[in-house]
Amino acid sequence: MLNLFETEIQNSPLFSPLPRFDGVVFQGFLDEAIQHYEVSREGQHCTVLGATVIRKDEKFAWEACEELLERSVKEAMLKMQGVYRYDLLSFDVHREINAFNFQDLSQLMVNHSRKLAVGQQGLIKYCSQYGLLQKLNDANWGKITFKAHVLVYDKDPVQLDLLIKKVLRKGKDLMSPLSVVLNDQSLSPIFDEHNAEQRQRLIINFQKEFEGATEIPEVYLNDKRGSRELVSQLYQG
Repeated sequence: MLNLFETEIQNSPLFSPLPRFDGVVFQGFLDEAIQHYEVSREGQHCTVLGATVIRKDEKFAWEACEELLERSVKEAMLKMQGVYRYDLLSFDVHREINAFNFQDLSQLMVNHSRKLAVGQQGLIKYCSQYGLLQKLNDANWGKITFKAHVLVYDKDPVQLDLLIKKVLRKGKDLMSPLSVVLNDQSLSPIFDEHNAEQRQRLIINFQKEFEGATEIPEVYLNDKRGSRELVSQLYQG
């Protein structure tokens, strides 16, 4: 497992609302979108789950960014030797769409690839883009399999509780305490503190999920308005 403590991962959108940790170990993906980390702070170990989310009706914005990232990958392959996998951990869609330089990220991939032995991973940071490059095999040519891991939210915003329930249950059997961070990249955020129906559904979901629990998870939602912790905001215990 890759220990990211000495990298800049804690400056990423996923970790920005959380306290600083003494150790950050990336465990992989629980499915195509949910990132799994085991972290430690002052001797206490816990789990962080994170996902990047965008509304289905704004998917076009993400697809434009994905094209830029894929262009970086294709450019890098021409200058690399070996077979690699590149997993995107975070990307600020609206911040990067006009400022992103695919050639800069491409060169970072090439530079990092030269330092990796087969089986090793390295974190690549470029602006708000954080990704993991892993070398799978040696070769005289270059190949990168790119995975974006972005969850396209296709439900009505009032059903946000269903998404949160899904992530919480993914973490049910993992190390406690648990923190969940959802990075909403939608221009029109999914969470609306003035939507009474959405708020009530979230409250009911938290009551059901946490009934009898000795450890209450934290659920952070990041969007263009900032970050808020929904459990403490809505759940009274």
